[in-house]
Amino acid sequence: MLKRNNFSLGLILGLLMPSLGVLLFYIWKFYPTFSFTEYIEALRNNRSLVSALTIPCLVVNIAIFTLYVNTKKYETAKGIFCITLIYAVIALIAKLL
Repeated sequence: MLKRNNFSLGLILGLLMPSLGVLLFYIWKFYPTFSFTEYIEALRNNRSLVSALTIPCLVVNIAIFTLYVNTKKYETAKGIFCITLIYAVIALIAKLL
């Protein structure tokens, strides 16, 4: 996967990797006490959790973005960057509403 360098791969990685952030946030904050279903329900009902959740999601994307930039896979990095910007704008709008 690191050998490929195309924009589509970056978009796919940028979309999929934040799910790892969601899982890590669940394990870090809620795992022993709440089930994953209860965690998702809490996200639906509590906006402050959603804004707190965006940080690990964006950090995961920034990490893979940095990895691809350092390996000079700039097309893939552009795709990851575009999706990261979209996530950030959505998170900002969700926080303001």
